[in-house]
Amino acid sequence: MRIALVVRPASGGIRRHIELLSSGLEREGFSPFICSPSSLILRGVSTPRIPIEITHRWNPVTDFRAIRELAPILKSRADVAHAHGVRGAMVGLPAALRAGIPAIVTLHNLLPAMSIPYKLAFRRLMNRAKKVIAVSEAVAVSARSNGVSADKIIIIPNGINPAPFQDAFDTNEIRARYAISLEAPMVLAIGRLSYEKGFDLLLNASALVKKRFPNAAFALAGSGPEFDRLQEAASRMNSDSHSFRLLGEVANIAELMAAADLVVIPSRQEGQGIVALEAMAAGKPIAAARVGGLIETLDGGRCGILVSPGDATAIAEGIIAILSNPDRASLLARAGRDRLLFEYTIDKMLFQIMKVYTTQ
Repeated sequence: MRIALVVRPASGGIRRHIELLSSGLEREGFSPFICSPSSLILRGVSTPRIPIEITHRWNPVTDFRAIRELAPILKSRADVAHAHGVRGAMVGLPAALRAGIPAIVTLHNLLPAMSIPYKLAFRRLMNRAKKVIAVSEAVAVSARSNGVSADKIIIIPNGINPAPFQDAFDTNEIRARYAISLEAPMVLAIGRLSYEKGFDLLLNASALVKKRFPNAAFALAGSGPEFDRLQEAASRMNSDSHSFRLLGEVANIAELMAAADLVVIPSRQEGQGIVALEAMAAGKPIAAARVGGLIETLDGGRCGILVSPGDATAIAEGIIAILSNPDRASLLARAGRDRLLFEYTIDKMLFQIMKVYTTQ
C-alpha cells in the first residue's frame, strides 16, 4: 500500500513522529513517501520525498498552488494520503479529494484559535476525511469543540522506539562535552523554542532552584523562534554560580537524556508530549506542566510530577521535589518506563495506524 505523508515545515514532536512513522511503515512492507517543504529536515530517513511548499500559515494563493501540485502526485502514486497537523490537512485533504483517494489526518496538537472563515473551511474539510487521528484525548476534545464529528475521531497516541534510550552511554564524556560537572544535578529540557513550550518559565524557575541546589546545571536542547531571546536572557543570568546552557539542535537525544538527572516539560500547551515519552523510555523522572495531553501521558501524576501551568515558581517546586527526594524520583522513573513500554511503543502505534489504512 502506497502512503503519502503530507506535512508542513515541522520540528520537535511532529518531525520525530514522521521519522518514526515513515521508517516503521517501510519495515512493515508499506511504501510511504513524504510530501513536504524542502526545508523539513529529517534524520535517519531513507523514505522518498517530493517537495511541496506547504507554508507555516494559511495563504490562499500558496495553498491553492500546493493543492494543485499535490493532487496529480497523489492520484498517480498514492493509495492513501495521511496529512499531519492543521496545515498538512488544509493542503493534503483537498488534494486527496481531487485525486479521488481516501485521506487520514493526524492532529498532533491542541487546535489554535481560528478565524471564522478558516474554522468553517477546517470543519468542512475534516469531516470529509476517512479518519481523524488524535494523539490524546485532550486533542480529541479540541477537535470535537471545533466541529470535527466524534465518529470521525480515533485516539492513537504517539509511540517511540525505546531501544535507543536504553543503550549504555558514557555519561562522564557526555557531561564533559557540555562542560557540566559530574557532581551537578543536571536538569534537561528539550523542544522547539517557541512561546507555547514555556522555556522562558523554565529560565525563571532555574534561579529559584539554584537557591536550593546551588550547583544545579540546566540544559535546553532545540531551536526555534525564541532562541535568540532565551539566549540573551540566559547570558544575563549566567555567572560563576548560575548555569543555563542553550545547546541548539542535538542529534542524539538519547545520550543527552542519559546524562540528565531529570527532564522538565514547562509547556503552556501540549498535544501529547513526545519528549515525555523519550524521558520515560530513558528512565528519567519528569516534572511537567499540568496541560493537555501531558496529564494523560503521565497518568495523572503517577509517572511524573505535574505542576500548575504558566507558573515559574510551581515549575521550580516540581524540580526541587525530584532533586530532594531520590526515592520518589526513582519510583516516578520506574512507573514512567513501565507505562511507556505498555502504552507508547512504536509497534503499538504502527499497528493501530496500519489498521486505519487498511480498514475501508
